[in-house]
Amino acid sequence: MIVTDIKGRIRANLDDAGVTFYSDADINDSLQETHNETIILTESMECMREITFQSQLVYYNLAELIPDYLRPLAIYNKNTKRWLDFKDISYVQKIRDDWELATGEPEIYMVFDFRYIALFPRLETATGSMEVFYKAKANVLRDTSVPVIPDGNTIVLEEGVTADLLEQKEEFTKAQMYFSNYLDKIEKIRTHVNMRPFPDRVSEMREAFYGVHR
Repeated sequence: MIVTDIKGRIRANLDDAGVTFYSDADINDSLQETHNETIILTESMECMREITFQSQLVYYNLAELIPDYLRPLAIYNKNTKRWLDFKDISYVQKIRDDWELATGEPEIYMVFDFRYIALFPRLETATGSMEVFYKAKANVLRDTSVPVIPDGNTIVLEEGVTADLLEQKEEFTKAQMYFSNYLDKIEKIRTHVNMRPFPDRVSEMREAFYGVHR
């Protein structure tokens, strides 16, 4: 279902097919905000990017390198053909106090904030790359866009927007009904995403990035 179809269903829910109370801008703004919120709450958009290793670099700003980056899911070192272990800083500090100076093929990654990860050890003279699998932010919707909502649950956007716009019109009882349905769909999508086997998700992300099954 494309965005134009979803907007038509929203107007039907609002009993506003004549475009009287709600403008196109009202619906577009609410739809984008609901889409953003849905993707954040469900963490349902998963992507992969290949990042080139940099010599002597410990901290990688993934938010700068990957525009739609939300948080890391897993990292694969293509040089060693091994997954990096996710640890916190206290783990590597127990290995050596000056862990930032350790050199070699990266084996561990740490998350420092919503932008930076650190690799341990760092490459003194970098070659090769890593595959960063990550949770992504929502994309900008256009009328012809097909929202990437798992398991055919695009109705979650319809119900979320309807709830939002009814609340703005102070029709609180109707709004609460749609909002409850929206929250139920959010939980179902989260469950669906978390139940999918990780190897299947990796294959899909790689295929989306490289354009071929790998």
